[in-house]
Parts: sequence; C-alpha cells; structure tokens
Amino acid sequence: MSSFVRRMLRQTVTYWAPSTFDKFGDPSFVAPKTFVARFESKNIVFTDKNGEQSHSKAIVYSTTVVAVDGYLYLGTSTTTNPESVSGADRIRRVDADPDIRGGNTLYKAFL
Repeated sequence: MSSFVRRMLRQTVTYWAPSTFDKFGDPSFVAPKTFVARFESKNIVFTDKNGEQSHSKAIVYSTTVVAVDGYLYLGTSTTTNPESVSGADRIRRVDADPDIRGGNTLYKAFL
C-alpha cells in the first residue's frame, strides 16, 4: 500500500467479527480487536448484501480484512458484545480494492 494511504489511516477503531448464531438467530462475536483505519462520517447510497439500496452512516477504510455483519466502532472498546456499545455500527457492505500489483488491499466498510 502506498505511503500516502498508510498516512491517512490514523484513527483507532474496534472491530468485532461475526462468529455464530444461536437457536434464536442472535449473533455472537469474536473478541474485539483494534487497528488503525480512516473513519469518515459520510451519507451515500450503496447496494447492500440483499441487493437493496441503503444509506450509509459512515465509511471505514482499512488494510485489515473486515466482514459484513461484523461491527466497527471509532475508538477502543473491550466490551464483548458490540450491540451494547453506543456508537458501534454493523457493517452492511465491504469492498476490497487491491493495488495494481495485488500485494496490498484497501478495504472499504459501509456502516
């Protein structure tokens, strides 16, 4: 990844990856991890995983792989359930943009 992109990733975010669902359909999550990213409050129209148009609250750019139905939070949290963290939002779409050589990928998560 270019040094320009790395310089733009300066904010700490917490990520909870989706794990499994219980018999009631409630999700569980992997332990939270933190990494640097670029968190932009941005309202744009995008197509979600169901093929429906949605409006984003924010877009988070990172070099760390994230998954749809995971959660992202601007800041650091050690809480095990992201649904109880005020300001944590569910990832509704992820785009991956590899560099021209295919060695590094920039991930764009739509919240």
